[in-house]
Amino acid sequence: MATMKPRKMISTIEFGKVAFTGKRKSFPVSVLVELVEGDVCDAFMATAYVWNPKRDRIKGKVDLDVLLRHLRANRTFRKIYRLWKVSSLCAADVEDARELFETGVSDRSGDVDKE
Repeated sequence: MATMKPRKMISTIEFGKVAFTGKRKSFPVSVLVELVEGDVCDAFMATAYVWNPKRDRIKGKVDLDVLLRHLRANRTFRKIYRLWKVSSLCAADVEDARELFETGVSDRSGDVDKE
């Protein structure tokens, strides 16, 4: 029986600026999402980055739980967050993740930070 090579989809989604350390929205946020479909199992991964605008480099990797309070109003972020939570329990819905790559990535608009 031949094994298939895993199929991997990667995308970086920019969410605009948030007030990460204060009241001013000055920290750009991006989330790297990956979906790996294989013979044995499927995996969904999401890594969030907050950028330091003064130094034009990464401020650091951030847990999605921390960003939720800043991006709760954004539909795409909520979808990524839900898939990330479910996949961390080893039960990712691959169809939802595939849909995110095919259609949901374009929906980045809206109110990013309601604080």
